[in-house]
Amino acid sequence: MKVKTPSIPFVFVASLAAFTITASACGLSAVGTGTNLSDEGGIDGAGGKGEADGAAQDDGAGGGGANDGPLLPDGTLPDGALVDPYYGRVTNGLLALYEFEEGSGSTIGDAIPAPYPLNIATLGDVAWHPHSLELTNYTKIAGAGNFDKLMAACKVTNELTVEAWVKYAAVEGDSSTYGRLITVASNGTSRDLALGNIGTKQWWFSMDDGEDANANGTNTNLVHTVLVRPNDGNDTVHGFVNGAEVSSKQGTRKPSTFAAYPLTVGNSPFGGRGVKATIHLIAVYSRALTTVEIGLNYKAGPDPAGP
Repeated sequence: MKVKTPSIPFVFVASLAAFTITASACGLSAVGTGTNLSDEGGIDGAGGKGEADGAAQDDGAGGGGANDGPLLPDGTLPDGALVDPYYGRVTNGLLALYEFEEGSGSTIGDAIPAPYPLNIATLGDVAWHPHSLELTNYTKIAGAGNFDKLMAACKVTNELTVEAWVKYAAVEGDSSTYGRLITVASNGTSRDLALGNIGTKQWWFSMDDGEDANANGTNTNLVHTVLVRPNDGNDTVHGFVNGAEVSSKQGTRKPSTFAAYPLTVGNSPFGGRGVKATIHLIAVYSRALTTVEIGLNYKAGPDPAGP
Protein backbone atom coordinates (compact mmCIF):
# COMPACT_ATOMS: atom_id res chain seq x y z
CA MET A 1 0.00 0.00 0.00
CA LYS A 2 1.78 3.14 -1.25
CA VAL A 3 0.08 6.37 -0.27
CA LYS A 4 1.90 9.62 0.11
CA THR A 5 2.57 10.40 3.75
CA PRO A 6 1.31 13.87 4.75
CA SER A 7 3.57 16.54 6.16
CA ILE A 8 3.80 16.52 9.94
CA PRO A 9 3.42 19.94 11.56
CA PHE A 10 3.90 20.24 15.30
CA VAL A 11 1.42 22.67 16.84
CA PHE A 12 1.41 23.47 20.53
CA VAL A 13 -1.59 25.29 21.97
CA ALA A 14 -1.92 26.56 25.52
CA SER A 15 -5.63 26.06 26.05
CA LEU A 16 -8.97 25.15 24.61
CA ALA A 17 -10.98 28.19 25.62
CA ALA A 18 -14.43 26.77 25.06
CA PHE A 19 -13.95 23.69 27.25
CA THR A 20 -12.40 22.54 30.51
CA ILE A 21 -9.95 19.67 30.04
CA THR A 22 -8.71 17.55 32.93
CA ALA A 23 -5.07 17.95 33.94
CA SER A 24 -4.22 14.55 32.56
CA ALA A 25 -5.85 15.21 29.18
CA CYS A 26 -3.67 13.78 26.46
CA GLY A 27 -2.37 15.05 23.16
CA LEU A 28 0.16 17.75 22.53
CA SER A 29 0.78 18.44 18.91
CA ALA A 30 -1.81 17.55 16.32
CA VAL A 31 0.25 15.66 13.79
CA GLY A 32 -0.66 15.29 10.16
CA THR A 33 -3.96 15.58 8.36
CA GLY A 34 -3.88 12.55 6.06
CA THR A 35 -6.62 9.97 6.09
CA ASN A 36 -4.95 6.98 4.45
CA LEU A 37 -2.24 4.65 5.65
CA SER A 38 1.24 4.81 4.18
CA ASP A 39 4.23 2.50 4.32
CA GLU A 40 6.52 5.26 3.13
CA GLY A 41 8.52 7.51 5.38
CA GLY A 42 9.02 6.16 8.88
CA ILE A 43 9.31 7.68 12.31
CA ASP A 44 13.00 8.56 12.48
CA GLY A 45 13.32 12.25 13.01
CA ALA A 46 9.58 12.69 13.21
CA GLY A 47 9.78 14.28 16.62
CA GLY A 48 9.51 12.07 19.67
CA LYS A 49 8.94 13.08 23.25
CA GLY A 50 10.04 16.66 23.78
CA GLU A 51 11.40 16.98 20.22
CA ALA A 52 8.69 19.02 18.58
CA ASP A 53 10.88 21.69 16.97
CA GLY A 54 11.93 22.86 20.41
CA ALA A 55 8.38 23.80 21.35
CA ALA A 56 8.21 21.35 24.24
CA GLN A 57 9.54 22.68 27.53
CA ASP A 58 11.52 20.71 30.07
CA ASP A 59 8.73 21.16 32.60
CA GLY A 60 6.17 19.61 30.28
CA ALA A 61 4.53 22.88 29.26
CA GLY A 62 3.79 23.47 25.61
CA GLY A 63 4.39 26.67 23.71
CA GLY A 64 1.84 29.45 23.63
CA GLY A 65 -0.67 30.38 20.97
CA ALA A 66 -4.38 30.71 20.35
CA ASN A 67 -6.55 27.66 20.17
CA ASP A 68 -8.20 26.50 16.99
CA GLY A 69 -11.72 26.89 18.31
CA PRO A 70 -14.39 24.39 19.40
CA LEU A 71 -15.07 20.92 18.09
CA LEU A 72 -15.02 20.18 14.37
CA PRO A 73 -18.28 19.27 12.58
CA ASP A 74 -17.58 15.55 13.04
CA GLY A 75 -17.34 16.04 16.83
CA THR A 76 -13.56 15.71 17.11
CA LEU A 77 -10.87 18.13 18.23
CA PRO A 78 -9.12 20.55 15.86
CA ASP A 79 -5.36 20.46 15.42
CA GLY A 80 -3.48 21.49 18.54
CA ALA A 81 -6.50 21.69 20.83
CA LEU A 82 -4.95 19.85 23.79
CA VAL A 83 -1.70 20.22 25.65
CA ASP A 84 -0.14 17.90 28.22
CA PRO A 85 2.98 15.80 28.85
CA TYR A 86 2.32 13.31 26.01
CA TYR A 87 4.76 15.01 23.66
CA GLY A 88 4.32 14.03 20.06
CA ARG A 89 0.91 12.33 20.36
CA VAL A 90 -1.55 12.85 17.55
CA THR A 91 -4.73 14.79 18.36
CA ASN A 92 -6.21 15.46 14.92
CA GLY A 93 -9.46 13.47 14.78
CA LEU A 94 -9.22 12.34 18.40
CA LEU A 95 -12.72 11.27 19.40
CA ALA A 96 -12.34 9.60 22.81
CA LEU A 97 -9.44 9.31 25.24
CA TYR A 98 -9.15 7.17 28.37
CA GLU A 99 -5.89 7.63 30.30
CA PHE A 100 -6.71 5.66 33.49
CA GLU A 101 -5.26 8.37 35.69
CA GLU A 102 -8.13 8.41 38.21
CA GLY A 103 -6.36 6.21 40.75
CA SER A 104 -9.62 5.14 42.42
CA GLY A 105 -13.35 4.85 41.91
CA SER A 106 -15.59 3.09 39.43
CA THR A 107 -15.69 5.68 36.62
CA ILE A 108 -13.10 6.09 33.86
CA GLY A 109 -13.18 9.56 32.38
CA ASP A 110 -13.06 10.49 28.72
CA ALA A 111 -10.75 13.52 28.43
CA ILE A 112 -12.39 14.82 25.26
CA PRO A 113 -15.20 17.41 25.15
CA ALA A 114 -18.63 15.75 24.82
CA PRO A 115 -17.21 12.90 26.93
CA TYR A 116 -18.32 9.27 27.00
CA PRO A 117 -17.30 7.97 30.45
CA LEU A 118 -16.97 4.26 31.22
CA ASN A 119 -18.27 2.49 34.32
CA ILE A 120 -16.59 -0.46 36.07
CA ALA A 121 -19.20 -3.16 36.73
CA THR A 122 -17.52 -4.64 39.84
CA LEU A 123 -14.93 -2.52 41.60
CA GLY A 124 -13.55 -5.58 43.43
CA ASP A 125 -12.46 -7.03 40.07
CA VAL A 126 -9.96 -4.26 39.35
CA ALA A 127 -6.93 -2.65 40.98
CA TRP A 128 -5.85 0.94 40.39
CA HIS A 129 -2.17 1.68 39.88
CA PRO A 130 -0.32 4.89 38.97
CA HIS A 131 -1.23 5.61 35.32
CA SER A 132 -3.12 2.34 34.80
CA LEU A 133 -6.00 0.05 35.72
CA GLU A 134 -5.47 -3.68 36.25
CA LEU A 135 -8.32 -6.06 35.47
CA THR A 136 -7.61 -8.67 38.13
CA ASN A 137 -10.73 -10.67 37.31
CA TYR A 138 -13.00 -11.06 34.30
CA THR A 139 -15.26 -8.04 34.51
CA LYS A 140 -16.90 -5.48 32.25
CA ILE A 141 -16.30 -1.77 31.80
CA ALA A 142 -18.82 0.02 29.58
CA GLY A 143 -20.55 3.24 28.74
CA ALA A 144 -24.06 3.82 30.05
CA GLY A 145 -25.51 4.21 26.54
CA ASN A 146 -24.58 3.78 22.90
CA PHE A 147 -21.26 5.19 21.69
CA ASP A 148 -23.15 7.73 19.60
CA LYS A 149 -20.26 10.10 18.93
CA LEU A 150 -18.38 7.26 17.19
CA MET A 151 -21.30 6.50 14.90
CA ALA A 152 -21.84 10.18 14.10
CA ALA A 153 -18.17 10.81 13.29
CA CYS A 154 -17.70 7.65 11.22
CA LYS A 155 -20.70 8.47 9.06
CA VAL A 156 -18.72 11.53 7.95
CA THR A 157 -15.23 10.05 7.60
CA ASN A 158 -15.94 6.35 6.88
CA GLU A 159 -12.75 5.44 8.72
CA LEU A 160 -11.37 5.10 12.22
CA THR A 161 -8.45 4.17 14.47
CA VAL A 162 -8.63 2.41 17.84
CA GLU A 163 -5.48 2.42 19.99
CA ALA A 164 -4.57 0.74 23.29
CA TRP A 165 -1.53 0.44 25.52
CA VAL A 166 -2.12 -2.86 27.32
CA LYS A 167 -0.37 -5.68 29.16
CA TYR A 168 -2.32 -8.95 28.86
CA ALA A 169 -2.29 -11.61 31.56
CA ALA A 170 -5.03 -14.12 30.64
CA VAL A 171 -8.10 -14.74 28.51
CA GLU A 172 -11.37 -16.15 29.81
CA GLY A 173 -11.92 -19.63 28.40
CA ASP A 174 -9.53 -21.85 26.45
CA SER A 175 -6.71 -21.19 23.98
CA SER A 176 -9.20 -20.52 21.18
CA THR A 177 -11.24 -17.88 23.03
CA TYR A 178 -11.33 -14.46 21.40
CA GLY A 179 -10.67 -12.19 24.35
CA ARG A 180 -12.18 -8.72 24.02
CA LEU A 181 -10.17 -5.76 25.24
CA ILE A 182 -12.26 -3.25 23.27
CA THR A 183 -15.64 -3.99 21.71
CA VAL A 184 -18.40 -1.92 20.12
CA ALA A 185 -21.21 -4.45 19.94
CA SER A 186 -24.54 -5.65 21.26
CA ASN A 187 -23.90 -9.40 21.15
CA GLY A 188 -21.58 -12.03 19.68
CA THR A 189 -22.61 -11.58 16.05
CA SER A 190 -23.72 -7.93 15.95
CA ARG A 191 -20.70 -5.71 16.35
CA ASP A 192 -18.93 -2.82 14.70
CA LEU A 193 -15.38 -3.55 15.84
CA ALA A 194 -13.27 -5.46 18.34
CA LEU A 195 -9.64 -5.52 19.46
CA GLY A 196 -8.05 -8.10 21.75
CA ASN A 197 -6.26 -11.42 21.64
CA ILE A 198 -6.93 -15.11 21.07
CA GLY A 199 -5.91 -17.15 24.09
CA THR A 200 -2.96 -14.74 24.64
CA LYS A 201 -1.31 -16.43 21.62
CA GLN A 202 -2.54 -14.23 18.77
CA TRP A 203 -3.32 -10.57 18.22
CA TRP A 204 -6.89 -9.95 17.08
CA PHE A 205 -8.28 -6.94 15.19
CA SER A 206 -11.82 -7.18 13.88
CA MET A 207 -14.42 -5.25 11.91
CA ASP A 208 -17.85 -6.91 12.01
CA ASP A 209 -18.28 -10.57 12.86
CA GLY A 210 -15.81 -12.91 11.18
CA GLU A 211 -13.78 -10.19 9.45
CA ASP A 212 -10.66 -10.65 11.55
CA ALA A 213 -7.03 -9.66 11.08
CA ASN A 214 -5.04 -12.11 13.24
CA ALA A 215 -1.33 -12.45 13.88
CA ASN A 216 0.80 -14.68 16.07
CA GLY A 217 2.95 -13.22 18.79
CA THR A 218 0.78 -12.05 21.67
CA ASN A 219 2.74 -11.97 24.91
CA THR A 220 2.42 -10.54 28.40
CA ASN A 221 4.57 -7.43 27.91
CA LEU A 222 3.18 -3.90 27.84
CA VAL A 223 2.46 -3.25 24.16
CA HIS A 224 0.97 -0.63 21.86
CA THR A 225 -1.82 -2.12 19.72
CA VAL A 226 -3.73 -0.26 17.00
CA LEU A 227 -6.66 -1.13 14.74
CA VAL A 228 -6.88 1.07 11.63
CA ARG A 229 -9.62 1.16 9.00
CA PRO A 230 -8.88 3.68 6.21
CA ASN A 231 -11.35 4.87 3.59
CA ASP A 232 -9.13 3.74 0.72
CA GLY A 233 -11.54 1.68 -1.38
CA ASN A 234 -10.10 -1.64 -0.20
CA ASP A 235 -12.36 -2.15 2.85
CA THR A 236 -9.32 -3.35 4.79
CA VAL A 237 -8.66 -3.41 8.52
CA HIS A 238 -5.00 -3.21 9.59
CA GLY A 239 -3.47 -4.33 12.89
CA PHE A 240 -0.33 -2.73 14.34
CA VAL A 241 1.77 -3.79 17.34
CA ASN A 242 4.52 -1.51 18.67
CA GLY A 243 4.48 0.64 15.54
CA ALA A 244 4.67 -2.16 12.96
CA GLU A 245 1.83 -3.64 10.91
CA VAL A 246 1.34 -7.31 11.81
CA SER A 247 -1.87 -8.23 9.97
CA SER A 248 -4.62 -7.05 7.64
CA LYS A 249 -7.96 -8.27 6.36
CA GLN A 250 -9.89 -7.17 3.28
CA GLY A 251 -13.65 -7.22 2.92
CA THR A 252 -14.53 -5.54 6.20
CA ARG A 253 -17.59 -3.41 6.74
CA LYS A 254 -17.62 0.33 6.26
CA PRO A 255 -17.43 2.50 9.40
CA SER A 256 -20.08 4.75 7.88
CA THR A 257 -22.56 1.89 8.38
CA PHE A 258 -21.84 1.36 12.09
CA ALA A 259 -24.86 0.55 14.22
CA ALA A 260 -25.64 2.12 17.60
CA TYR A 261 -23.86 -0.02 20.22
CA PRO A 262 -22.08 0.72 23.52
CA LEU A 263 -18.32 0.77 23.96
CA THR A 264 -17.21 -2.09 26.22
CA VAL A 265 -13.70 -2.55 27.64
CA GLY A 266 -12.27 -5.75 29.11
CA ASN A 267 -15.03 -8.05 27.86
CA SER A 268 -17.91 -8.41 25.43
CA PRO A 269 -21.19 -6.72 26.37
CA PHE A 270 -22.71 -10.15 27.05
CA GLY A 271 -19.74 -11.47 29.08
CA GLY A 272 -17.74 -14.66 28.73
CA ARG A 273 -15.00 -13.12 26.58
CA GLY A 274 -13.08 -11.28 29.27
CA VAL A 275 -9.39 -10.53 29.57
CA LYS A 276 -7.17 -10.03 32.59
CA ALA A 277 -4.92 -7.15 31.69
CA THR A 278 -3.40 -3.86 32.78
CA ILE A 279 -4.59 -0.94 30.64
CA HIS A 280 -2.68 2.32 30.41
CA LEU A 281 -4.44 4.14 27.58
CA ILE A 282 -7.27 3.76 25.08
CA ALA A 283 -7.86 6.27 22.28
CA VAL A 284 -10.39 6.36 19.45
CA TYR A 285 -9.97 8.51 16.33
CA SER A 286 -12.56 9.35 13.70
CA ARG A 287 -9.97 8.87 10.94
CA ALA A 288 -7.25 6.44 9.93
CA LEU A 289 -3.86 7.37 11.36
CA THR A 290 -0.94 7.02 8.97
CA THR A 291 1.93 4.68 9.74
CA VAL A 292 4.04 7.71 10.68
CA GLU A 293 1.38 8.91 13.12
CA ILE A 294 1.06 5.45 14.66
CA GLY A 295 4.81 5.50 15.14
CA LEU A 296 4.63 8.89 16.84
CA ASN A 297 2.01 7.65 19.31
CA TYR A 298 4.13 4.59 20.00
CA LYS A 299 7.20 6.75 20.66
CA ALA A 300 5.16 8.99 22.98
CA GLY A 301 4.65 6.06 25.33
CA PRO A 302 1.76 4.85 27.48
CA ASP A 303 1.78 7.34 30.37
CA PRO A 304 2.05 11.08 31.10
CA ALA A 305 5.50 10.53 32.60
CA GLY A 306 6.69 8.86 29.39
CA PRO A 307 7.50 5.27 28.42
